[in-house]
Amino acid sequence: ASGPSPQPAAAAANGHRPGRQLTDREMEVAVLAARGMSNRSIGQELFITQATAARHIANIFTKLGVSSRAQLVTWIAENGPSDN
Repeated sequence: ASGPSPQPAAAAANGHRPGRQLTDREMEVAVLAARGMSNRSIGQELFITQATAARHIANIFTKLGVSSRAQLVTWIAENGPSDN
């Protein structure tokens, strides 16, 4: 028999909320990207480098299995933060 999902406490400690695929920071970046912001603008908004913003976007695309910002917009619309 299959057990419960693997270690939700460890996932939460690693910046993940249960049921979420993205860290809180990745979700911040994803929301800004879905609003049409460039990597440069995301970097300025979050006080990170443009390269760091680009790395977050690449990680987000990989985790979500999307290959474009248009697909990211759809994912955010369906799964984005509900606490805003």
